[in-house]
Amino acid sequence: MSAGSCHSSRLSRGSYRPLTLQSGAAKLSGCFNGGPTRQLARVLTHFGQFSVRKGFALSRPCTSTACKATYRQTQGSASQAAPTPTEQGLQPAPPAAPHHTNNSRWSGEQHSQGSGCTAGAVPQEESEYRTLSSGALSDLEASQRHLSNCVDLQSSSEDCLGIRLLYSTGWEEPVIHYSAQGADWETACLTRVTSSGGQLCETLIELRQPDTSGGRSSASTATSASTLEFVITDGFDHWDKPASGGNYSLTGCGTFVLQDGDVQAVPGRRCLVVSDLDDTLIGDDAGTQAFKDFWEQDAVVRGSRLVFNTGRALDSFCMLQAHKADCLPTPDLLIAAVGTKIYCCRAGKEWAEDADFAARLDEGWNLNVVREACYQAVMSVGREAMHFRPPEEQNDHKVTCGVLAAQATNVQNSIRLALDEHAVTAKLVFSGKGDWRYLDIVSQNAGKAEALNFVMEKLGFSQGNTIACGDSGNDKDMLAAANLAIVVGNAQPDLKQWMATLTQTETHHHGRLRLAQAKAYHAHGILEGLEQLGFVTA
Repeated sequence: MSAGSCHSSRLSRGSYRPLTLQSGAAKLSGCFNGGPTRQLARVLTHFGQFSVRKGFALSRPCTSTACKATYRQTQGSASQAAPTPTEQGLQPAPPAAPHHTNNSRWSGEQHSQGSGCTAGAVPQEESEYRTLSSGALSDLEASQRHLSNCVDLQSSSEDCLGIRLLYSTGWEEPVIHYSAQGADWETACLTRVTSSGGQLCETLIELRQPDTSGGRSSASTATSASTLEFVITDGFDHWDKPASGGNYSLTGCGTFVLQDGDVQAVPGRRCLVVSDLDDTLIGDDAGTQAFKDFWEQDAVVRGSRLVFNTGRALDSFCMLQAHKADCLPTPDLLIAAVGTKIYCCRAGKEWAEDADFAARLDEGWNLNVVREACYQAVMSVGREAMHFRPPEEQNDHKVTCGVLAAQATNVQNSIRLALDEHAVTAKLVFSGKGDWRYLDIVSQNAGKAEALNFVMEKLGFSQGNTIACGDSGNDKDMLAAANLAIVVGNAQPDLKQWMATLTQTETHHHGRLRLAQAKAYHAHGILEGLEQLGFVTA
């Protein structure tokens, strides 16, 4: 749709268009027009779901980080003066940031720390809507930027907050019976959290807040109204209720844990840790055990999730898991074979491949052409300088070879030329140390970073609380992405050199540390990095 056609897609008041989440940021999928006299930049600085109702912008739950809504006038009208911050119920803000235009006439900010909503008045004119998720400002196409805040734009039928409840139990399939904010009683199953060691189950309950103030609800009003009354059963005849009788009751929103009849609010930030295995999480059993203790006793209780992102195939990982069963935690998801396979653990017993991710990898990929390109490279440099790795290291979207380090550039150029001739897009990833290197040729839509982004969206995390951890060259793409990252102290020299170059221009990410360099080795380095990033309290 062109910018000019935007005006032909005008929506009336009260019309509805959902938001689309892309790469951790909310983006609009259509055009909305209300009036040509003003344009307004609307910036939301946290991940979540948003609605614009009756001239007001409301955001969905922000449970762990500061929320900020910024409004900035970008174009005035000779016939109508721009509103002042006071008229809009806002406080004066600092001077315009570089990404705003120089003719800004006013700005305003509201902040909400911790749980709750961000709400603020927006002039009912044509507006430009942009989103900022964990410091990354979306750059929408012109055809996507205009909307009228006069329309009812929402991502679901009601504004809501949430309670994340973790339950420590040995019951196989616990069920929660609950009433949210005095509504009718409902029933929901709790889901086993794999990385908790099988001890915790979890449910996320939306607490809907009716809009009784014409859209002008506030964080404090919404939070005080968020109440949950509940009991839990094993699905048969056993019930978990307070020892004093009655039902469990919670007021507020956030993360809570129920254990041995006691309900406690859980402080701290939840996170998604996506870690390489060999020479990162494993390599020192004492360090791996320390990480497991931290994870099961602290991180997972906050609603955190653990994903392994390894070059190993599934069979190789399962053998490693059996060998390290005493100290290696079980991940919630497994990214295997250099980002070409994603598995989830069913009932804590068997691994099942994610079909949605697998379907993405066929685009632009031709296994036969890739294998032929590798054969040509072998013939070019000689079998003494390149060979195919064993069959168990290959799959439908990955070809793996061993390459003499001195011939790596020649091999790469030969394979690239052959792929270009057949219009096949693929990634070439070198890793390892010493005289020989691994070479993985994978689908353009595969790789550790692409797989990380997939699981981040699948598990409901933003870039600002997703942490990649690695030690070698094949971890670069996920370490260099917009998410947070940790490089362990024993990282390979080429990765340390790459990081030193990167940190000359990028040490802090929009005022916060993004890439942490640990001094400690292996899993101890991950714990050190998590402390630097604010996810471990001393």
